Amino acid sequence: MFPFILHTVITALTTTAFLGWGRAQVEAQLDKMQQKVHFTPGAEAPLPPVVALTGAALLSGQLLAGRALRLRGWQTLLSLLLGVTGGAVLFLNRMNRFS
Repeated sequence: MFPFILHTVITALTTTAFLGWGRAQVEAQLDKMQQKVHFTPGAEAPLPPVVALTGAALLSGQLLAGRALRLRGWQTLLSLLLGVTGGAVLFLNRMNRFS
């Protein structure tokens, strides 16, 4: 039971950190796009590739962490689901406090 809870908490914390970092990256990208809108045709994507690659690496790392903690497949997926949900709730609560 302890590895399951540990994996869920780690997932929640990394999700919260990733969402905060990713939001900052996307806002910076949108600022760049708004500055260039009058000078170029606007061929840049609103989601920077580094954010997509980091998200994929984070998911892969969490799956590997589940294997390292010797969780079964369904336990890993349930832990990911609970951790991502908890991390998103923490992120949204933190955003509501500062706005």
